[in-house]
Amino acid sequence: MPIEDNIDPSKYSFEIISDLRSQLMELERKRNLLQDNLNNIHKYPSNARLLDIIQERKEEMKTLTKRLHHLEEEENPENEKIIEELIESRRLAEKELAIRTRMSLALLGVIKESVNPKSLHEFLVCFFDKFIFKKTCASLKYTNIHY
Repeated sequence: MPIEDNIDPSKYSFEIISDLRSQLMELERKRNLLQDNLNNIHKYPSNARLLDIIQERKEEMKTLTKRLHHLEEEENPENEKIIEELIESRRLAEKELAIRTRMSLALLGVIKESVNPKSLHEFLVCFFDKFIFKKTCASLKYTNIHY
């Protein structure tokens, strides 16, 4: 590539160009760092918006505090007793259901081994409809659970 007449070739040696290139790369790194910093600054809300957010949170706290005091004032010990009874009856029902599920699975295994029906699905539908479901409903009459 020919050099123009008005350019002095002694000013532009390979070392000078390499040095200028390294300076340019350093400036580009600094520019990218500053651009990242600027982007990070723009991610967060402005100070005026932060003050609004703080005010909103304070209002929320006041509202929640009022609701908490209202709930504490209206606390009724009888409700706690009822809740405990409900939790206990639910626990017992879940325990009984787990026991009955295990018994049903054991019964299913025995039926499979002894009867060996051609259509197990059809057999079980009839079996569960006529025998197990009626027994389960009848036994639930004696518990606190009503279906």
